[in-house]
Formats: sequence, C-alpha cells, structure tokens
Amino acid sequence: MFELTKFNGEIMKKLLTIILVLFVLITLSHAQVTTVQNGKWYYTSTWSTGVVPDSTDNVIIKHDINIDCGGMCNNLTIDAGARIHNGTVTVYGALNNNGTINGVSEWNGMKLWLKGDLTNYGLYNATTYFTGVADQTIKSSDTLFMDYTHDQNLNSKIILDGKIIIKNTNFFLHESELEFSDTLKIINSTLDGGIIDGNNSVLLGLGYGNEIGWDAAGSFDPAYTELRNLKLEGIHYIYGNGEVKNAWALGIGENVINNGTITNSYQHTGGYAKVHILKDFINNGIIQEVQDGLYLNVDNSNFTNNGSLNIISIMFNGNCEFSSVDSVALGAFGAVDSNTIVTITSDVIFKDRTVDVNFNGGKLILPSNRLFYTTYNWYNQLRNIYVEANNSEIAFAHVAENTVINNPNIRYLAFAYDSRLLGEIKVGENGTFPAYASSYPRVTIEGNITNYGTIRNHSSSGSLYLDITGNILHDGNSWENLETKLIGTKDQNISIPNDSSWTGKVIFDAMLTGTSYQWKKDGVDISSATSKEYILSNGIQQTHYGEYQCVVDGNNSRKIIIGNAIPSTTFKITDVVITNLNATQTKVEWKTTKPASGFIFYAREDTSSGFPMEAMESGGNVTEHSIILDSLSTDSIYYFIIDQNDADWNIVRSRTYSFVAGDVKDTSFVGTFTKLTNTPDEDVSHYY
Repeated sequence: MFELTKFNGEIMKKLLTIILVLFVLITLSHAQVTTVQNGKWYYTSTWSTGVVPDSTDNVIIKHDINIDCGGMCNNLTIDAGARIHNGTVTVYGALNNNGTINGVSEWNGMKLWLKGDLTNYGLYNATTYFTGVADQTIKSSDTLFMDYTHDQNLNSKIILDGKIIIKNTNFFLHESELEFSDTLKIINSTLDGGIIDGNNSVLLGLGYGNEIGWDAAGSFDPAYTELRNLKLEGIHYIYGNGEVKNAWALGIGENVINNGTITNSYQHTGGYAKVHILKDFINNGIIQEVQDGLYLNVDNSNFTNNGSLNIISIMFNGNCEFSSVDSVALGAFGAVDSNTIVTITSDVIFKDRTVDVNFNGGKLILPSNRLFYTTYNWYNQLRNIYVEANNSEIAFAHVAENTVINNPNIRYLAFAYDSRLLGEIKVGENGTFPAYASSYPRVTIEGNITNYGTIRNHSSSGSLYLDITGNILHDGNSWENLETKLIGTKDQNISIPNDSSWTGKVIFDAMLTGTSYQWKKDGVDISSATSKEYILSNGIQQTHYGEYQCVVDGNNSRKIIIGNAIPSTTFKITDVVITNLNATQTKVEWKTTKPASGFIFYAREDTSSGFPMEAMESGGNVTEHSIILDSLSTDSIYYFIIDQNDADWNIVRSRTYSFVAGDVKDTSFVGTFTKLTNTPDEDVSHYY
C-alpha cells in the first residue's frame, strides 16, 4: 500500500510540473506588450519589452503609433486617447478599439488584416480584410468607416452584433455571408457579392450612393449579391451589368420586403442592372430605374407589387405569379420561353410608357372578370403568347404574331397578324375589334362571338378578315370589317336582336366539297347561288333574315340562321365548384341544365399537348355532377375542362379551369364558382 501511494504521488508531481510548464509556455506565447511612448511600430523603443511585437503577442496601444510599414500581433487593443495610423497591421486574434484607427489620408493609408472579432467603441477608419477561419463578429457603438473591406474566408460569416452603421465603405463579401439581427445602416456604401441575411431585420440605406450589386468579381460563383430575410428601407442603388459570366446584379431570396426605394446606380455608368427574384417578393415601396435601366427577372416565384413599379423590363421564367394593386410602367413584360406559365391575380394596367408583352410562346393566365390593358399609345404589343383570359377585359393597340386568346372580353384589340381567338369571345360595350394600321390579318374565332361594341377595319388603312366556327350575337354599334366568313361544321346562328348595323361582307361556306352546289333560303333556291360560297357583299340587312342551307351533290350542308331572335341554349355547364380536399386530392362539382354524363380532361402545368389525363363520371345521366381527382402533385397547377354528353349525344364542353393542388389558402380556387350567363360554355359537338 505504501509503495502504491508513493507511486501515485510521483505521478501527481509530474502532472503538476507539466501543467506548470504548459502555463508558462502559453503565457510566454502570448506575452502582454504595451506601448511606452509615441513612435513607430517597428521601433524597439516604442514597446515595454524593448522588442517589436510578433504574431504571438497581445498588444495594447496607449500612445500615437505610426505603423509606417507593417506590424503584426495576436490580440490588439487601442485604449481611449490612443491612435494607430499609416500602415498595415495583421491581427491574428481579436481587435478592440477604444481610441482611433485612422490613416486613410496618409501615404500608406491604414489597412487591417483581421482573423478574429472586431469591437469598436472609438473612431474606426481603415481598409479591413476579414481572414478568419471561423465566423467573425463586428460590434460597434459608432459609425464604421471601412473604406475597402473584404471577407477573404469564403466558408465563414461576418456577423454584426447590434445596430451597425457603415459609411463610405466598399464591402466585398465574395462568396461569404454577412449576417445581422438588428438594423444595418449603410451610408454611401457598397455591399458586393455573397449573401446578406438580415434575420428579418432592416437594411437601411441613408443618403446618396448606397449600392448593392456585383462588380466584375469574376473569380467566384455565384456572381451576384443575394438578399435574404430582411426589409429594405431608405434608398438602395442596384448595379451590375451582367457582362461577365452572365452575372446579375442582385438576387432576392426568401422573405424579402421592399419598404423603401430600389433603383439602379448613378455611380456605375455604362451598363444596366439586373435583379432576379429567386423567392416570393413583396414591393411596398418604389422600384424605379434611372440612367441605363433596371431589369427584373422572376424565377419560379411570386411577385406582389403593392407600391410603385417603373422599370425597363420584367421577365418571367418557370411557374410564376404576379399581382399589382396599382398601374405599372414597363417597357417589356414577358416570358423567357414557351415553358413559362404566369398567373395574374389582379388587374394589370400598363401606363406611361410603351410596353412589349412578348411571352416567347409561354402562357399568361388572367383572373376572372378583371382588367389587362394599356393606356399609353399605339405601339404597345401583345405577341408570341397564349392568353387564358377568363372573360377579363383586354386592351392592346397592336396584337402581333403568334397570339392566341381564350375567352377574352375585348376592350380594344387591333390585330396586325393572323391570330386565333378561342372559346367565348365578347366585344364589350364601347369595345373595339379592328385591324391594325396597314395590316390585313385573318383572325380565326374557334367558338362563339358576342359583339356589344364595334368590329371594323382600320380607320384609314388595313382590313380585318374573320373566320368564325360558332354562333354570332351582334347587338353592338356596328359590324363593318372587310370580310366575315362562317366556317362551322355544325349549324350556326347569326342573331341581331336590335337589328344593329352590319355593312361588312359576309361569306357562307358550305364546308362540303362536291361538283354541284345550290344554296337555298327558307327552302327556296337562290338564283345564281351555285358556288361553294354564298356572299352577302354589302353585309346583312333585315331582308336577309332567314334559314340558309347548301345542297352539295344532293347532300345538305349545316344550316346558317339569321334573325333577331337569340337562340336559347338548352344544354349548359353551370355552378362549377373546386375544392382541395388535401395535398393530393381535389374535388370538382358542377351542374348541367340537362341530364348528362361525361369526363374531366386535365393536365399538369402545361396544356401545349392538350389534356392527356382523364377522369370519368360514375353512374348514368344526371344534372348534379362530382369527380375527385386523385394522386395529384402538391403545389402543381392543374388545368381541366369538363366534357358532357346528354341522352341524345349532344356534347358541351366547359372553358378551361385551373387550381393549385393542395393550396387550401388560395381562396380563388375554393368555394362556389358560378358560370356567368354572358360567358356560356362552348358547344363543341362539331368537334366529334
């Protein structure tokens, strides 16, 4: 026992000796060095040890120290009343400033290479390089003048502790992150590259020259500055022209709200600024360009404009949503490609400048019975687009190439190219449907058209040609375009209930091919009407009212009936209700005016290839209908049409409806939706 105790005692002595040696080594490795007089850093007489500090020394500055060339230390403290200036210091630990760091105006300037945290309670004016291998914190009770500041460690964060004011600073983050949890005020300062994460705090730009963007830092990716989790207040200038590596100026990430002003930079001339919205974004303030222009891209995100928007361009990419509580001033409103689908959830009114709406084959979905129109001049364009209008009122002075519009309410559409209108087309009261100047478009109407306004040629040059497959209701001011041709494969009705003026040429096409033709009116042969087409050269007068049919090689064509009675629609789809039951199931309910059965044909995200999926009703012919769509992809947009067959095999098809699977918060797709009587569902029996 004695030997064991003695042995343990020896071990304890050795351990104590080792601990003591380590303590001495640690103490010696970080010796405390203090200035004893004013002087230069590299003078031995400046220091309490008589030796110039190195990277292992903790240094306290109590005097005025001219760095002159360079110096280094572990931790650096500047006492109140003390100063360092004119040179470069590498700090391997933390920097605590209670005095003055200032030498920007001197020939060497003032540069700090800092691996640890920065705490400032004095005057700070120095170029700073943050080089730590871990996160570094900045805490300051006063404004930081940091001139050119770089975060050199791409895997760490700069964390701001409390309210921070940065003035006259070019802050280059490269690929790293700047994070803060309180107000960050920037005054005549630049934030460049990397990620700025505000943790739901405020980024406040004060005065002139507060810039956020990307400035040809081609050595890193991604080549833009990204904002996350913050509110923008004050004024922020965006710069970055995208000429290197297809870079943009700014990416707006999750949870960003603009309550101030966003504009492009005065200081960086010769290019444009581009902002990409990467997550849902709300503008409550002002977004307005100056100088060379501000471009906005919305990438698979939603953009809500509650403020003022006046920029060169908004381009959409992917599945996006846009709304605006006020008019917008835009030079372009478009889509990147044909895969883009943009859903509008408000009125959209373009004002104050010429807008080019070019969707490059993409789709625009308007809300039901709202407004989508321009107010400025004759050069606004609508082109390369499929518009699901949903009876919204549309006005564009120039409808150009590759345009298809489904279920529009026409306020003013001047067609310059051949186009298609689908579904239920209405020219509103005081609405105008003309040709564009010096244009001779042929517009095909695949459905029914109701005119409460004016259909005409251009007022001085250009003529409008119409090909119509469905019924016509003309109760407007006039119908006087150059040519209207009826090309339906089923009976067609021309109803003129108030005998409104129709002076444009009307052509009836037999739609049958043969060797002999004889047109009849009310069963009586029309003299000399022995061609495939029968022409009313001067339009329709009351003397033309009646029933027309062509006998082609002994076979009767479909009937064309002209009169002042409005044909009754006896077979309709009404009262459509869309309800999301859960994340993957949606219930569709509707009624028909006659007992019927049929299908829902539907598509996910894109209907360019039609509606490839189907769901069939169970049971026989009924007037109240319900189908549950299963196995849906949550958050995807689905489009569908309803096909109905009555006992006599008459067929009626609904317009296109849409919903977001699993979106129980979107009230636009939940609850009762009643079809309006002025937008009946399309009779598509002639398609079969």
